[in-house]
Amino acid sequence: VVGAWERLLALTQDVRSDNTNGTAVRLSEERKEYLVKGAEDAAGRAMRLLAVCWRPVPKHVAVLTPDMVYNLTLGGFVGMRDPLRPEAPEAIRRANEAGIRVIMQTGDYPLTALAIAKEAGIAKDASPVGGKVLTEKDLAAMSPAEFSRAVLTVNVFARITPAMKL
Repeated sequence: VVGAWERLLALTQDVRSDNTNGTAVRLSEERKEYLVKGAEDAAGRAMRLLAVCWRPVPKHVAVLTPDMVYNLTLGGFVGMRDPLRPEAPEAIRRANEAGIRVIMQTGDYPLTALAIAKEAGIAKDASPVGGKVLTEKDLAAMSPAEFSRAVLTVNVFARITPAMKL
């Protein structure tokens, strides 16, 4: 299973051990905190992170279904960086100067989204919306009035699905 690191880590019971026989060991809360800290550090540097996990399934199973994704063993994280196009920050700056408010909607993890938004000039530390990132889960929990206010004041939206983008 490969996917969003925070979702898969929540479904992980074991982590691949560093020992020589390759057996998995119980994932302690201390180890989980260590992994979260490392993942969030990478996300804060605009890295997109995926978790790679597995678990044994019967041989006759040809396709995994969502109800089979539990009690996973964590193999590790895969990180990638997709740098901004060199012209993006300048285009965003010019749009802002023209009175156009640029909003970012992404499926990325919130810290990754914020780091990219800062690089692009969409989120600035000095702006009132500087460090604010809302997720689809946050938006879904809002009243219609809160949702309207958020859309007018927040520039960075993360973990947004295509349906919510519409």
